[in-house]
Amino acid sequence: METGCGGQRNDEGCSHKSDSEGSDYDAVETDESEQESLDEEHGESDGLEDIDLDNNTEGRQRLGYEFLDDDGSGSQLIVNKMAKVFKQGKLWSRGRDGKVHLAPGDIFTCKEDLLSVMKDYCIEQGIRLRKVRNDSKRYTQKCSNEGCSFRLHASALVDKTTWMIKSISGTHMCSVIEANKSAGSAWVATHLLGDFKSNPNMDANGIQQTIMARYGVLIPKYTCWRARKLMKEVVEGKHDEGYRVLPQYMEVFKEKNPESVCLINWTDQGPTKNPTFKRCTICVGSAIAAFKVNCRPLIGIDACFLKGPYKGVLMTAMALDGNNGQFPLAYGVAPCENEEEWSFFIHALAVALDATESSSKYTFMSDRHKVRTTIIYSNRL
Repeated sequence: METGCGGQRNDEGCSHKSDSEGSDYDAVETDESEQESLDEEHGESDGLEDIDLDNNTEGRQRLGYEFLDDDGSGSQLIVNKMAKVFKQGKLWSRGRDGKVHLAPGDIFTCKEDLLSVMKDYCIEQGIRLRKVRNDSKRYTQKCSNEGCSFRLHASALVDKTTWMIKSISGTHMCSVIEANKSAGSAWVATHLLGDFKSNPNMDANGIQQTIMARYGVLIPKYTCWRARKLMKEVVEGKHDEGYRVLPQYMEVFKEKNPESVCLINWTDQGPTKNPTFKRCTICVGSAIAAFKVNCRPLIGIDACFLKGPYKGVLMTAMALDGNNGQFPLAYGVAPCENEEEWSFFIHALAVALDATESSSKYTFMSDRHKVRTTIIYSNRL
Protein backbone atom coordinates (compact mmCIF):
# COMPACT_ATOMS: atom_id res chain seq x y z
CA MET A 1 0.00 0.00 0.00
CA GLU A 2 1.30 3.45 -0.88
CA THR A 3 1.75 5.81 2.01
CA GLY A 4 2.70 9.01 0.17
CA CYS A 5 0.51 11.54 -1.54
CA GLY A 6 3.11 13.29 -3.63
CA GLY A 7 4.24 16.84 -3.28
CA GLN A 8 0.98 18.59 -4.07
CA ARG A 9 -2.31 18.78 -2.18
CA ASN A 10 -5.57 20.43 -3.00
CA ASP A 11 -8.11 21.90 -0.60
CA GLU A 12 -10.03 18.66 -0.25
CA GLY A 13 -7.08 16.40 0.62
CA CYS A 14 -5.13 13.92 -1.45
CA SER A 15 -6.60 12.58 -4.65
CA HIS A 16 -5.07 9.09 -4.63
CA LYS A 17 -6.94 5.91 -3.61
CA SER A 18 -5.58 3.24 -1.33
CA ASP A 19 -5.23 -0.30 -2.60
CA SER A 20 -7.53 -1.78 0.03
CA GLU A 21 -10.38 0.74 -0.22
CA GLY A 22 -11.49 2.66 -3.31
CA SER A 23 -13.75 5.65 -3.54
CA ASP A 24 -16.72 3.43 -4.28
CA TYR A 25 -16.11 1.28 -1.15
CA ASP A 26 -16.22 -1.98 -3.09
CA ALA A 27 -13.48 -3.67 -1.08
CA VAL A 28 -14.20 -7.10 0.41
CA GLU A 29 -12.70 -7.82 3.80
CA THR A 30 -10.87 -11.15 3.87
CA ASP A 31 -8.35 -10.89 6.68
CA GLU A 32 -7.34 -8.84 9.69
CA SER A 33 -4.93 -6.63 7.74
CA GLU A 34 -7.71 -5.40 5.47
CA GLN A 35 -9.85 -4.61 8.52
CA GLU A 36 -7.03 -2.46 9.83
CA SER A 37 -6.88 -0.53 6.54
CA LEU A 38 -10.53 0.48 6.91
CA ASP A 39 -9.93 2.63 9.97
CA GLU A 40 -8.71 6.17 9.59
CA GLU A 41 -7.12 6.10 13.03
CA HIS A 42 -4.27 4.14 11.47
CA GLY A 43 -3.80 6.89 8.86
CA GLU A 44 -3.46 4.61 5.86
CA SER A 45 -6.21 5.84 3.57
CA ASP A 46 -7.53 9.00 1.92
CA GLY A 47 -4.21 10.81 2.13
CA LEU A 48 -4.33 11.30 5.90
CA GLU A 49 -1.32 9.14 6.70
CA ASP A 50 1.13 11.99 7.19
CA ILE A 51 -1.18 14.22 9.20
CA ASP A 52 -0.89 14.14 12.97
CA LEU A 53 -4.37 15.23 13.98
CA ASP A 54 -3.21 16.10 17.48
CA ASN A 55 -0.14 18.13 16.55
CA ASN A 56 -0.47 19.19 12.93
CA THR A 57 -2.38 22.45 13.04
CA GLU A 58 -2.56 22.86 9.30
CA GLY A 59 -3.97 19.37 8.84
CA ARG A 60 -6.62 19.86 11.55
CA GLN A 61 -7.75 23.13 9.98
CA ARG A 62 -7.93 21.50 6.57
CA LEU A 63 -10.27 18.87 8.03
CA GLY A 64 -12.63 21.52 9.33
CA TYR A 65 -11.51 22.13 12.92
CA GLU A 66 -11.97 25.55 14.46
CA PHE A 67 -9.57 26.19 17.33
CA LEU A 68 -11.18 27.56 20.48
CA ASP A 69 -8.22 27.82 22.84
CA ASP A 70 -4.46 27.55 23.12
CA ASP A 71 -4.30 23.84 23.87
CA GLY A 72 -5.20 22.97 20.29
CA SER A 73 -8.68 21.62 21.00
CA GLY A 74 -11.30 22.30 18.37
CA SER A 75 -14.95 21.78 17.64
CA GLN A 76 -16.27 18.40 16.56
CA LEU A 77 -16.33 17.65 12.86
CA ILE A 78 -19.82 17.86 11.44
CA VAL A 79 -21.24 15.33 9.05
CA ASN A 80 -20.93 17.38 5.88
CA LYS A 81 -17.22 17.92 6.59
CA MET A 82 -16.76 14.17 6.89
CA ALA A 83 -18.70 13.61 3.69
CA LYS A 84 -16.36 16.06 1.99
CA VAL A 85 -13.28 14.15 3.15
CA PHE A 86 -14.81 10.75 2.27
CA LYS A 87 -16.11 11.79 -1.10
CA GLN A 88 -18.60 8.97 -1.46
CA GLY A 89 -20.03 9.46 2.03
CA LYS A 90 -23.61 10.57 2.59
CA LEU A 91 -25.81 11.02 5.61
CA TRP A 92 -28.04 7.96 5.93
CA SER A 93 -31.79 8.41 5.56
CA ARG A 94 -34.69 6.00 5.36
CA GLY A 95 -35.91 5.08 1.89
CA ARG A 96 -39.06 6.42 0.31
CA ASP A 97 -40.76 3.13 1.02
CA GLY A 98 -40.07 3.64 4.73
CA LYS A 99 -37.64 0.74 4.92
CA VAL A 100 -33.93 0.51 5.70
CA HIS A 101 -31.48 0.38 2.80
CA LEU A 102 -27.77 0.21 3.55
CA ALA A 103 -24.83 0.94 1.28
CA PRO A 104 -21.10 1.59 1.72
CA GLY A 105 -20.52 5.24 2.52
CA ASP A 106 -23.63 5.71 4.67
CA ILE A 107 -22.79 8.07 7.54
CA PHE A 108 -24.42 8.04 10.99
CA THR A 109 -24.16 10.86 13.51
CA CYS A 110 -23.32 8.49 16.37
CA LYS A 111 -22.94 4.79 17.11
CA GLU A 112 -26.36 4.63 18.77
CA ASP A 113 -27.96 5.65 15.47
CA LEU A 114 -25.96 2.99 13.64
CA LEU A 115 -27.05 0.27 16.07
CA SER A 116 -30.69 1.36 15.85
CA VAL A 117 -30.65 1.27 12.06
CA MET A 118 -28.92 -2.12 12.05
CA LYS A 119 -31.64 -3.48 14.36
CA ASP A 120 -34.34 -2.24 11.99
CA TYR A 121 -32.44 -3.73 9.05
CA CYS A 122 -32.21 -7.18 10.64
CA ILE A 123 -35.89 -7.21 11.59
CA GLU A 124 -37.09 -6.02 8.19
CA GLN A 125 -34.84 -8.43 6.29
CA GLY A 126 -35.65 -11.33 8.61
CA ILE A 127 -32.01 -12.16 9.31
CA ARG A 128 -29.75 -12.66 12.31
CA LEU A 129 -26.24 -11.21 12.45
CA ARG A 130 -23.35 -12.43 14.56
CA LYS A 131 -20.90 -10.02 16.16
CA VAL A 132 -17.35 -10.21 14.87
CA ARG A 133 -16.09 -6.97 16.39
CA ASN A 134 -17.88 -4.27 18.31
CA ASP A 135 -15.80 -1.69 20.17
CA SER A 136 -15.32 2.06 20.29
CA LYS A 137 -13.63 2.13 16.87
CA ARG A 138 -15.02 -0.71 14.77
CA TYR A 139 -18.31 -2.49 14.21
CA THR A 140 -18.29 -5.70 12.18
CA GLN A 141 -21.17 -8.12 11.77
CA LYS A 142 -21.67 -11.22 9.68
CA CYS A 143 -24.61 -13.51 9.04
CA SER A 144 -25.14 -16.09 11.76
CA ASN A 145 -25.67 -18.73 9.07
CA GLU A 146 -22.29 -20.25 8.29
CA GLY A 147 -23.25 -20.81 4.67
CA CYS A 148 -24.01 -17.11 4.08
CA SER A 149 -21.23 -14.73 3.02
CA PHE A 150 -22.91 -11.50 4.10
CA ARG A 151 -20.59 -9.24 6.08
CA LEU A 152 -20.82 -5.56 7.08
CA HIS A 153 -18.05 -3.39 8.46
CA ALA A 154 -18.32 0.15 9.86
CA SER A 155 -15.94 2.28 11.87
CA ALA A 156 -15.71 5.63 13.63
CA LEU A 157 -14.35 8.55 11.67
CA VAL A 158 -11.61 10.87 12.83
CA ASP A 159 -13.95 12.85 15.09
CA LYS A 160 -14.56 9.59 17.05
CA THR A 161 -18.31 10.33 17.06
CA THR A 162 -19.51 9.95 13.49
CA TRP A 163 -19.66 6.43 12.05
CA MET A 164 -19.64 5.25 8.46
CA ILE A 165 -20.27 1.93 6.75
CA LYS A 166 -17.02 1.07 4.96
CA SER A 167 -17.92 -2.18 3.22
CA ILE A 168 -20.78 -4.60 2.65
CA SER A 169 -19.82 -7.90 1.07
CA GLY A 170 -21.86 -10.89 0.04
CA THR A 171 -25.59 -11.31 -0.33
CA HIS A 172 -28.07 -13.08 1.88
CA MET A 173 -29.02 -16.57 0.76
CA CYS A 174 -30.75 -17.44 4.04
CA SER A 175 -34.40 -18.15 4.66
CA VAL A 176 -36.37 -15.29 6.17
CA ILE A 177 -36.99 -15.42 9.92
CA GLU A 178 -40.66 -14.59 10.51
CA ALA A 179 -40.54 -14.39 14.31
CA ASN A 180 -37.70 -12.11 15.41
CA LYS A 181 -36.98 -11.71 19.12
CA SER A 182 -35.40 -8.31 18.47
CA ALA A 183 -38.83 -6.91 17.59
CA GLY A 184 -39.89 -6.12 21.14
CA SER A 185 -42.62 -3.86 22.45
CA ALA A 186 -40.42 -0.74 22.32
CA TRP A 187 -39.55 -1.40 18.68
CA VAL A 188 -43.22 -1.93 17.78
CA ALA A 189 -44.28 1.21 19.65
CA THR A 190 -41.63 3.29 17.89
CA HIS A 191 -42.71 2.18 14.42
CA LEU A 192 -46.47 2.35 14.96
CA LEU A 193 -46.76 5.51 17.04
CA GLY A 194 -48.02 7.55 14.09
CA ASP A 195 -50.67 4.91 13.30
CA PHE A 196 -51.78 4.82 16.93
CA LYS A 197 -52.15 8.61 17.05
CA SER A 198 -54.45 8.38 14.03
CA ASN A 199 -56.36 5.43 15.52
CA PRO A 200 -56.14 5.34 19.34
CA ASN A 201 -58.59 2.41 19.38
CA MET A 202 -56.12 0.11 17.64
CA ASP A 203 -56.05 -3.20 19.54
CA ALA A 204 -53.49 -5.99 19.72
CA ASN A 205 -54.91 -7.73 16.64
CA GLY A 206 -54.61 -4.56 14.59
CA ILE A 207 -51.04 -4.00 15.77
CA GLN A 208 -50.09 -7.58 14.92
CA GLN A 209 -51.62 -7.40 11.45
CA THR A 210 -50.06 -4.02 10.66
CA ILE A 211 -46.56 -5.15 11.63
CA MET A 212 -46.96 -8.35 9.62
CA ALA A 213 -48.18 -6.53 6.51
CA ARG A 214 -45.58 -3.75 6.71
CA TYR A 215 -42.45 -5.54 7.91
CA GLY A 216 -43.25 -9.24 7.50
CA VAL A 217 -42.61 -9.95 11.20
CA LEU A 218 -44.87 -12.04 13.42
CA ILE A 219 -45.29 -10.36 16.80
CA PRO A 220 -46.77 -12.23 19.80
CA LYS A 221 -50.02 -10.88 21.24
CA TYR A 222 -48.48 -10.02 24.62
CA THR A 223 -45.83 -7.93 22.87
CA CYS A 224 -48.58 -6.08 21.01
CA TRP A 225 -50.41 -5.31 24.26
CA ARG A 226 -47.21 -3.99 25.84
CA ALA A 227 -46.53 -1.87 22.78
CA ARG A 228 -50.07 -0.48 22.92
CA LYS A 229 -49.54 0.48 26.55
CA LEU A 230 -46.32 2.31 25.68
CA MET A 231 -47.95 4.20 22.81
CA LYS A 232 -50.92 5.12 25.01
CA GLU A 233 -48.56 6.56 27.62
CA VAL A 234 -46.84 8.65 24.95
CA VAL A 235 -50.13 9.97 23.52
CA GLU A 236 -52.15 10.40 26.72
CA GLY A 237 -49.39 10.70 29.32
CA LYS A 238 -48.60 8.55 32.35
CA HIS A 239 -50.75 8.32 35.49
CA ASP A 240 -47.99 9.45 37.80
CA GLU A 241 -47.38 12.53 35.65
CA GLY A 242 -51.07 13.39 35.99
CA TYR A 243 -50.91 13.22 39.79
CA ARG A 244 -47.81 15.39 39.75
CA VAL A 245 -49.59 18.27 38.00
CA LEU A 246 -52.83 17.91 40.00
CA PRO A 247 -52.18 21.03 42.17
CA GLN A 248 -51.64 23.13 39.05
CA TYR A 249 -54.79 21.68 37.53
CA MET A 250 -56.82 22.72 40.56
CA GLU A 251 -55.46 26.26 40.46
CA VAL A 252 -56.36 26.59 36.78
CA PHE A 253 -59.78 25.08 37.50
CA LYS A 254 -60.50 27.68 40.19
CA GLU A 255 -59.24 30.46 37.92
CA LYS A 256 -61.49 29.44 35.02
CA ASN A 257 -64.44 28.51 37.25
CA PRO A 258 -64.69 30.95 40.15
CA GLU A 259 -66.33 29.98 43.46
CA SER A 260 -65.21 26.38 42.98
CA VAL A 261 -63.91 24.51 46.03
CA CYS A 262 -60.87 22.31 45.39
CA LEU A 263 -59.28 20.40 48.26
CA ILE A 264 -56.37 17.99 48.10
CA ASN A 265 -54.51 15.94 50.72
CA TRP A 266 -51.02 14.49 50.56
CA THR A 267 -49.26 11.84 52.60
CA ASP A 268 -45.96 13.05 54.04
CA GLN A 269 -43.09 10.66 53.24
CA GLY A 270 -40.42 12.43 55.29
CA PRO A 271 -38.06 15.35 54.75
CA THR A 272 -36.09 13.68 51.94
CA LYS A 273 -39.00 12.40 49.83
CA ASN A 274 -41.81 14.05 47.95
CA PRO A 275 -45.32 13.66 49.42
CA THR A 276 -47.69 11.23 47.75
CA PHE A 277 -51.29 11.81 46.73
CA LYS A 278 -53.98 10.69 49.19
CA ARG A 279 -57.34 12.24 48.28
CA CYS A 280 -58.95 15.20 46.54
CA THR A 281 -62.40 16.74 46.01
CA ILE A 282 -63.54 19.24 43.38
CA CYS A 283 -66.84 21.11 43.71
CA VAL A 284 -67.80 22.87 40.46
CA GLY A 285 -68.60 26.52 41.25
CA SER A 286 -70.91 27.22 38.31
CA ALA A 287 -72.89 24.01 38.94
CA ILE A 288 -73.23 24.82 42.65
CA ALA A 289 -74.51 28.34 41.85
CA ALA A 290 -77.09 27.01 39.40
CA PHE A 291 -78.15 24.27 41.81
CA LYS A 292 -78.87 26.78 44.60
CA VAL A 293 -81.22 28.79 42.39
CA ASN A 294 -82.90 26.33 40.04
CA CYS A 295 -82.83 22.80 41.48
CA ARG A 296 -84.58 20.94 44.26
CA PRO A 297 -82.45 20.67 47.44
CA LEU A 298 -81.91 16.94 46.98
CA ILE A 299 -78.40 15.55 46.53
CA GLY A 300 -77.45 11.96 45.81
CA ILE A 301 -74.00 10.71 46.79
CA ASP A 302 -72.31 7.49 45.76
CA ALA A 303 -68.91 6.00 44.95
CA CYS A 304 -67.54 3.44 42.51
CA PHE A 305 -64.24 1.60 42.26
CA LEU A 306 -61.50 2.82 39.95
CA LYS A 307 -59.53 0.52 37.67
CA GLY A 308 -55.94 1.19 36.75
CA PRO A 309 -52.49 1.12 38.31
CA TYR A 310 -53.48 3.10 41.43
CA LYS A 311 -57.05 1.86 42.17
CA GLY A 312 -59.14 3.78 44.74
CA VAL A 313 -62.74 5.02 44.51
CA LEU A 314 -64.48 7.86 42.68
CA MET A 315 -66.97 9.81 44.84
CA THR A 316 -69.71 11.89 43.25
CA ALA A 317 -72.50 14.21 44.30
CA MET A 318 -75.42 14.53 41.86
CA ALA A 319 -78.65 16.55 41.76
CA LEU A 320 -81.65 16.58 39.41
CA ASP A 321 -82.36 19.38 36.98
CA GLY A 322 -85.80 20.56 35.78
CA ASN A 323 -86.03 17.65 33.34
CA ASN A 324 -85.08 15.09 36.01
CA GLY A 325 -81.69 14.71 34.37
CA GLN A 326 -78.45 14.22 36.23
CA PHE A 327 -76.82 17.44 37.38
CA PRO A 328 -73.23 16.86 38.67
CA LEU A 329 -72.13 19.02 41.58
CA ALA A 330 -68.87 17.54 42.88
CA TYR A 331 -66.50 14.63 42.42
CA GLY A 332 -63.44 13.35 44.20
CA VAL A 333 -60.91 10.55 44.43
CA ALA A 334 -60.16 8.65 47.64
CA PRO A 335 -58.25 5.48 48.51
CA CYS A 336 -61.36 3.72 49.84
CA GLU A 337 -64.88 4.19 51.22
CA ASN A 338 -64.94 4.84 54.96
CA GLU A 339 -66.10 7.45 57.43
CA GLU A 340 -62.94 9.54 57.12
CA GLU A 341 -63.07 9.74 53.32
CA TRP A 342 -66.77 10.54 53.19
CA SER A 343 -66.34 13.20 55.88
CA PHE A 344 -63.66 14.88 53.78
CA PHE A 345 -65.86 14.80 50.66
CA ILE A 346 -69.04 16.03 52.41
CA HIS A 347 -67.10 18.79 54.18
CA ALA A 348 -65.85 20.17 50.83
CA LEU A 349 -69.40 20.03 49.43
CA ALA A 350 -70.78 21.78 52.52
CA VAL A 351 -68.23 24.59 52.12
CA ALA A 352 -69.26 25.05 48.49
CA LEU A 353 -72.98 25.11 49.45
CA ASP A 354 -72.39 27.48 52.39
CA ALA A 355 -74.19 24.91 54.56
CA THR A 356 -73.69 24.47 58.28
CA GLU A 357 -75.08 22.03 60.82
CA SER A 358 -77.66 24.55 62.05
CA SER A 359 -78.67 26.03 58.69
CA SER A 360 -78.88 23.30 56.12
CA LYS A 361 -81.89 22.86 53.87
CA TYR A 362 -80.42 20.06 51.78
CA THR A 363 -81.41 16.42 51.85
CA PHE A 364 -78.81 13.77 51.05
CA MET A 365 -79.64 10.40 49.59
CA SER A 366 -77.24 7.44 49.43
CA ASP A 367 -77.20 3.67 49.41
CA ARG A 368 -76.04 3.85 53.06
CA HIS A 369 -73.05 1.72 52.21
CA LYS A 370 -70.26 2.92 54.51
CA VAL A 371 -71.93 6.32 54.73
CA ARG A 372 -73.04 7.70 58.08
CA THR A 373 -76.77 8.30 58.36
CA THR A 374 -76.06 11.52 60.24
CA ILE A 375 -73.74 13.91 58.37
CA ILE A 376 -71.89 16.35 60.60
CA TYR A 377 -70.66 19.52 58.98
CA SER A 378 -67.38 20.78 60.30
CA ASN A 379 -65.84 24.19 59.98
CA ARG A 380 -62.28 22.92 59.92
CA LEU A 381 -60.50 21.93 56.69
